Amino acid sequence: VNAAGLELAELVDDCLAELPAEYREVIVLRDYCGASWEHITAELGDRSLHAVQQLHQRAWIKLRKLVLPQL
Repeated sequence: VNAAGLELAELVDDCLAELPAEYREVIVLRDYCGASWEHITAELGDRSLHAVQQLHQRAWIKLRKLVLPQL
Protein backbone atom coordinates (compact mmCIF):
# COMPACT_ATOMS: atom_id res chain seq x y z
CA VAL A 1 0.00 0.00 0.00
CA ASN A 2 1.38 3.37 -0.97
CA ALA A 3 1.23 6.67 0.91
CA ALA A 4 -1.72 7.95 -1.12
CA GLY A 5 -3.70 4.81 -0.34
CA LEU A 6 -2.99 5.16 3.36
CA GLU A 7 -3.96 8.82 3.27
CA LEU A 8 -7.25 7.98 1.53
CA ALA A 9 -7.99 5.22 4.04
CA GLU A 10 -7.38 7.66 6.89
CA LEU A 11 -9.69 10.22 5.27
CA VAL A 12 -12.45 7.62 4.85
CA ASP A 13 -12.02 6.49 8.46
CA ASP A 14 -12.22 10.10 9.69
CA CYS A 15 -15.38 10.74 7.66
CA LEU A 16 -16.87 7.42 8.79
CA ALA A 17 -16.53 8.63 12.38
CA GLU A 18 -18.76 11.61 11.51
CA LEU A 19 -21.66 9.43 10.34
CA PRO A 20 -24.65 8.58 12.53
CA ALA A 21 -24.11 5.41 14.57
CA GLU A 22 -26.37 3.15 12.47
CA TYR A 23 -24.59 4.21 9.27
CA ARG A 24 -21.18 3.58 10.83
CA GLU A 25 -22.27 0.20 12.12
CA VAL A 26 -23.64 -1.09 8.82
CA ILE A 27 -20.53 0.03 6.89
CA VAL A 28 -18.12 -1.40 9.46
CA LEU A 29 -19.95 -4.71 9.61
CA ARG A 30 -20.28 -5.12 5.85
CA ASP A 31 -17.21 -3.44 4.38
CA TYR A 32 -14.61 -3.60 7.15
CA CYS A 33 -15.56 -6.97 8.69
CA GLY A 34 -17.09 -8.67 5.64
CA ALA A 35 -20.22 -9.73 7.50
CA SER A 36 -23.05 -11.31 5.54
CA TRP A 37 -26.32 -9.45 5.04
CA GLU A 38 -28.03 -12.03 7.24
CA HIS A 39 -25.55 -11.43 10.06
CA ILE A 40 -25.92 -7.65 9.79
CA THR A 41 -29.72 -7.97 9.79
CA ALA A 42 -29.53 -10.02 12.98
CA GLU A 43 -27.13 -7.51 14.58
CA LEU A 44 -29.32 -4.53 13.76
CA GLY A 45 -32.44 -6.16 15.11
CA ASP A 46 -35.85 -5.11 13.87
CA ARG A 47 -35.03 -4.47 10.19
CA SER A 48 -35.64 -6.62 7.14
CA LEU A 49 -32.79 -7.73 4.90
CA HIS A 50 -33.90 -5.26 2.24
CA ALA A 51 -34.06 -2.42 4.79
CA VAL A 52 -30.50 -3.20 5.93
CA GLN A 53 -29.26 -3.16 2.33
CA GLN A 54 -30.96 0.20 1.78
CA LEU A 55 -29.43 1.52 5.00
CA HIS A 56 -25.99 0.45 3.72
CA GLN A 57 -26.60 2.22 0.43
CA ARG A 58 -27.70 5.44 2.18
CA ALA A 59 -24.70 5.23 4.50
CA TRP A 60 -22.29 5.04 1.55
CA ILE A 61 -24.01 7.95 -0.19
CA LYS A 62 -23.56 10.04 2.95
CA LEU A 63 -19.94 8.89 3.36
CA ARG A 64 -19.11 9.79 -0.24
CA LYS A 65 -20.60 13.26 0.29
CA LEU A 66 -18.24 13.74 3.23
CA VAL A 67 -15.14 12.33 1.51
CA LEU A 68 -15.35 13.80 -2.00
CA PRO A 69 -14.96 17.49 -1.09
CA GLN A 70 -11.75 16.64 0.76
CA LEU A 71 -10.07 14.88 -2.17
